[in-house]
Amino acid sequence: MRSALAVACCAALAGCGRAAPVEDAAVPADDLAVPTPPAGDGGAGAIFAGVAFSGCDDVEQPDGGPPRCTGSAPLSLTLVALGPDGVTSWYWTLPGASPSSSPHPTPTATWPLPGRYGISLVVGGPQGQASAAAEVRVLAVGTGAACSDDRQCAVDAGARCLCEGDGGCPGALAPGLCTRDCTGGGCAPGELCVDLSRAASGDPPDGGSWRRAICLPACAVDADCRAGFACRDLPALATGEPAGGRYEWRPGCFAPVLAADGAPCVDAAGRLAPTGCLGGLCVALGARGLCSSPCDSLPCPSPTVCATFAFAPARPFCLPRCDAQHPCGDPLLACSLPGGPGAYGFTVPTSEPIGATYCAPRRCAADSDCAPAGHCAVPDAGPDAGSCTP
Repeated sequence: MRSALAVACCAALAGCGRAAPVEDAAVPADDLAVPTPPAGDGGAGAIFAGVAFSGCDDVEQPDGGPPRCTGSAPLSLTLVALGPDGVTSWYWTLPGASPSSSPHPTPTATWPLPGRYGISLVVGGPQGQASAAAEVRVLAVGTGAACSDDRQCAVDAGARCLCEGDGGCPGALAPGLCTRDCTGGGCAPGELCVDLSRAASGDPPDGGSWRRAICLPACAVDADCRAGFACRDLPALATGEPAGGRYEWRPGCFAPVLAADGAPCVDAAGRLAPTGCLGGLCVALGARGLCSSPCDSLPCPSPTVCATFAFAPARPFCLPRCDAQHPCGDPLLACSLPGGPGAYGFTVPTSEPIGATYCAPRRCAADSDCAPAGHCAVPDAGPDAGSCTP
């Protein structure tokens, strides 16, 4: 949370002098020159100038020098000119910012790129003129932060601003995402290499740049994540694995742009849409389909279990657990015990608790049991094996 108005003043009878060039400034030294505003009438009396900031993460005044405002890129600040009554003119020089100068007493400016920037203020009035200097320090942001330019992301091998300018990133990804490609490894401690490449083939050519293996922050709770992101179970690749390789489900910060296992997955036209599922699989169960993940050789995320149905192909996939407090939410699905006759009978690992139930097609004897969302399919096994289908 950035601080409220933080004030540091520079006072002198004849002014505080020009802003000194700052080490490692992100602009040429010539840009630091202070233009001279229209002169006052030279009246007697003291005049001084000072600078106040609003929007900094931190403000300090080291060794009595110019005040320093620190924040993360892109850094937007409101600057406040301080001075005695009677000041009639103000001129700010704001290297690296937009705007780069201002004649207003309280301008708002944005520094998009990391660096150290010396800023200056000149005030004038009947008593003469005075000046003040300050420093704005803009820090690069880390993995998972919003961004609009690669250069805003932490200086690290391969750091980039995902979604920068391609216009194809949905939802909370649209503001950009600082990350690194990580197929084969490369994430820092506290990060996960998350595989978002599954079922990406259906994305439009200009909209799938985020569908890859990328580094994301690990987390324990939603509060660990930036606004618009949540702490979710994500398919984290094992070290050295390429995109599409073996993974385990681990909690990490990501936007809700891909649905978790158990969520519906049909599109507006009623077609199965696996590209919207985190696990890359959309199973034809219920009225709205069911996002899932294959589990013949890979684990299932919590709270799902690896289930095998009798219908072809008999490939196991992750099925959500359910109970009275956690209903299925689909009119054609119901909390069911494993086993049972017919094509929709299923099995789960023997390690599952006895009596546990899972979201599976609702059992039925007639269409009225499935109305109005579907009908009762009664296979050759007999009427006691009917299941609700769309």
